[in-house]
Amino acid sequence: MKVSCGAHVIICLWTATIQDALIHLRILSDERALRKVIKKFHTYVFANEPGGISHSNDEGYISVDEAREGLLAELANFQMMLQKSALVCQAEARQVVVYEKEKERIGGYRMTAMMRT
Repeated sequence: MKVSCGAHVIICLWTATIQDALIHLRILSDERALRKVIKKFHTYVFANEPGGISHSNDEGYISVDEAREGLLAELANFQMMLQKSALVCQAEARQVVVYEKEKERIGGYRMTAMMRT
């Protein structure tokens, strides 16, 4: 990977293990979605305080019902994101199994080829 910084170019050599770890970290921890859920939760909590309104919205006040609907929508989005991450992890696990089988098959082939010579 090259990073250009004006006149300087920095080259980072990452091992495959580090790259895999970064990819997994980015897949599994998308904090933006969690922050949105937390923000909607706080909006809902403040809307439930006496008076039943919250002024966390830029356009004005939010009713309890609006805050609840926003929280439920954000929770549904977050759940979908988690399901997507789970599917990606399951697909990667299947790829690892296929890779290991192929590795064993190739290793067995090499052993039989060496024994013939």
